[in-house]
Amino acid sequence: MNHEPLQSDVISAIEACRPGQHDERLPEVAEALAAVPAARLAEVRRRVERLDRSLAAAVQQAPVPAGLADRILAQLAAADEQAAIEQREGDGRLAAAEHPDEDAASLDPEPLQEQRSGSIRRWLKTSAWAGLALAASLLIALAVWPRETLDVADVHARARELYQTDDHRLDLSAEAPPTPLGGVAPNSVAGWRPIEFLGRDGYAYELDNRRAKATLYVVPLQSWFGPRLGGLGTVPTPQSTSGATVAAWTAGAQVYVLVVNGGMGSFSSFLPRSMA
Repeated sequence: MNHEPLQSDVISAIEACRPGQHDERLPEVAEALAAVPAARLAEVRRRVERLDRSLAAAVQQAPVPAGLADRILAQLAAADEQAAIEQREGDGRLAAAEHPDEDAASLDPEPLQEQRSGSIRRWLKTSAWAGLALAASLLIALAVWPRETLDVADVHARARELYQTDDHRLDLSAEAPPTPLGGVAPNSVAGWRPIEFLGRDGYAYELDNRRAKATLYVVPLQSWFGPRLGGLGTVPTPQSTSGATVAAWTAGAQVYVLVVNGGMGSFSSFLPRSMA
């Protein structure tokens, strides 16, 4: 799977696809996406769609600062009114130019050109203010958007749930792992695939050391939109229940959650003695 940065036209084509539609079939979109492997395309599209959903939820839940909406609407209304006035004046000058009997000053193109330039500058200024206001609203939304906090037990529970419902054979890649493995031996990796776990995009590594089978979930520790993770240490503390053993730990900027189909002995076989 290719993890090189995608070209800007590919990203633009993906962002242009509307949820629930078939915009990827449009010729101009299909041409940009044709060179991207299907698995890579699905991964990037999933991330873009998830970001869109998260931003929409944050904006809807965040209160708009008092007076901000009125100020934006007032600016836009003033810009529309000024544009209408200038449009009428411009139409008058063009009409006068079509009648040579009118005053020669009306045929001078310079005032009309200056008028149009001023209108464009005002429109750009108003648009810039509206863009800054929207950016400020998004930052406020992200800051105040309530997020739950998960402790170690919560992470273990969600990992067990995902492990039980996951299709461990789906779209496995045999290429080199794209992230560190947190101490797990690389020779036990049978394949990997992109996933979404704990509100984050990451990877699931299917493990098999001939003694037991397991799945290692790796996601970023920090996230703008996912739940906060608290109480995770740097050393695994495994817990066994319902025939599976699970442990979560951190290393660098990553969270590692190992779910082993077996007891403590099977779990220890995937990690070095210093961590088991």
